[in-house]
Amino acid sequence: FALLPRVRPFLQRERESEFEDVKLFRYGNMLGYDLWLAVGRGVFTIGGGYDVETRIGEVLDRCKSLPAELPAERSLPEGFGPLRRFLPPGCHGYALGSATDVVALPTELWLELLGEFVPIVGAGGVGDPDAAADLREQRRALLRQHGLDVARTATGYADATWRLRFFW
Repeated sequence: FALLPRVRPFLQRERESEFEDVKLFRYGNMLGYDLWLAVGRGVFTIGGGYDVETRIGEVLDRCKSLPAELPAERSLPEGFGPLRRFLPPGCHGYALGSATDVVALPTELWLELLGEFVPIVGAGGVGDPDAAADLREQRRALLRQHGLDVARTATGYADATWRLRFFW
């Protein structure tokens, strides 16, 4: 909460709601994709997209059953074994997500997002929507073929520092 006011105009608090004993905060941003943040029950959550308040509530409900302390030896979730040496100190959180959903966004959206940062000459319409859909599916297949279709994150807290590692 100390950092967020300093990132204006990139993020700006727009709304606050509650899920039982935890406050949820919606932040708008320059990309027009709202992010929801919540801190409580021993976790930090960030989410976006359709029905995000409900999904964050589901995560917070699952956190009610978390043990007070993590066991010293625990198995890594599937897909994290090869990353063991890169995991942050005090590692306690793991997440998997679909990388293909981001890469396969419509070309028009990518051009609009990039246009915020760099000039793109002649980037008008992309033409045939069916051809664009085929191209997105080809990108998804290429990512799957090379094992790049899943994004992984790991979080840890040690030495008074919270760390987030992102693996693709």
